[in-house]
Amino acid sequence: PGIYYTTFIELHKKLGSNLWISLVDWSSETVSIEELVKESVSQLIKAGMSIDKSTPFYFVGHSTGGEIIQDYIINQLSQAKIPVNMAGLILANSYITRENIGKLPLNLNILTIGGELDGLVRITRIAESDYFDITSKENEFKRLTLLIEGMNHFQFCGTSHIPLEVEAIDFKSEINNNQA
Repeated sequence: PGIYYTTFIELHKKLGSNLWISLVDWSSETVSIEELVKESVSQLIKAGMSIDKSTPFYFVGHSTGGEIIQDYIINQLSQAKIPVNMAGLILANSYITRENIGKLPLNLNILTIGGELDGLVRITRIAESDYFDITSKENEFKRLTLLIEGMNHFQFCGTSHIPLEVEAIDFKSEINNNQA
């Protein structure tokens, strides 16, 4: 539970059965991202979702999770192993790395959301993401970068205890979690 969970529950209430959500916590390097995706798909099927190769999926990654999920997508697409229709990528306080900018499919919807006062993913990375959006040859709605004024890194992931490594380098937010 946290900001993501609350936001997705609210979205589900508005969209009903048209929105299915699987949240995973990849806090252990003993489980691969591929195993987590397979488990997520399995749990959605058990919950009653009908899934096949045409089912549109959006993957979401926060911070380092954003880098991990884009690497997974590139690797899996190159091997044609993603069990669903890879519709898009949502990056929360993360960004497409320079290494990956040309490797992701051009038709992939990408939403990048950054906090103005993020001490870990600095505003320059979000500005660079916006630059790549502007210079992309794809439809303007395929890629979008948004900046939330006054928001820091931690506000994207929760309302509980701030990890020491985040607290040490994150900036003080200028808005509260509800505003964020």
